[in-house]
Amino acid sequence: MAEYTGPLLDAPAAPTTPAAKPKPQINPALVNALTPPAAMPVQASPSTVPTNVSPVGQMSPKDQAAFNLAQKNRLATEALKREEEQRKEANPASSMTESERTAGFLLQRLDFAEKQLKDILQKKPSAAKPSYLVKKLENIDEDAANTVLSPERQQVETAQYEILDTALTLGTGASYTPQQIKNYAKSYFAQIGDSPEVIKDKEARLANVVSAAKIKAGRAAQLMPEAKVGNKPPVGAPPDVKQAPDGKWYSPDPARKGKYLQWGD
Repeated sequence: MAEYTGPLLDAPAAPTTPAAKPKPQINPALVNALTPPAAMPVQASPSTVPTNVSPVGQMSPKDQAAFNLAQKNRLATEALKREEEQRKEANPASSMTESERTAGFLLQRLDFAEKQLKDILQKKPSAAKPSYLVKKLENIDEDAANTVLSPERQQVETAQYEILDTALTLGTGASYTPQQIKNYAKSYFAQIGDSPEVIKDKEARLANVVSAAKIKAGRAAQLMPEAKVGNKPPVGAPPDVKQAPDGKWYSPDPARKGKYLQWGD
């Protein structure tokens, strides 16, 4: 029998290695243009970045000049803003807005009424609460009720109305009717039957409203003149007597250096 040395029909074909494709040439300039700039380190301040270094690779002389100019303009703008803020702090009156001037007007009214109320109650603490008879008469005729009020109580109610009207207007920008002010007064001022604990809560609530109103006034608070209320010294006080921030009057004690005598109640 003769021997067959040719290929078999069902034999697997020998694997062939595909020809390697040529690698594309990378344009470095294109890579630099498409790559986002690297993030600046957190600890580095913009003002410390050299103006002659570009954020991405190397720049052409023209682009580098434009970059340097932009950096200088940015630093100059920041310097001008700082100078403007310093001028505003040094002379707030020249830079106040119309809203700040309105807030200053309301704040001055509020400050005066608050000090006036404290001055009245210091002289007559019993005027802090309305009387039972007056509250009953108010339901019939408010004018008739006002005729039986003591002068101190009339002053107290006027000051209370002024405080709430200005404080609420400063805080919200809205105006309030006399009836709304009366309703708010029950939440901030002593009423018939209030316990000492309730009165303290109302005083704290009122102090918070006044503080918030002063914050709302902003720079206008710096220009507000000091309200002078009850600046008449007590009868019999010496010529050198002066009123302290607590509303009381003091004079130097001639027998004790550095000590003071209190005058009045």
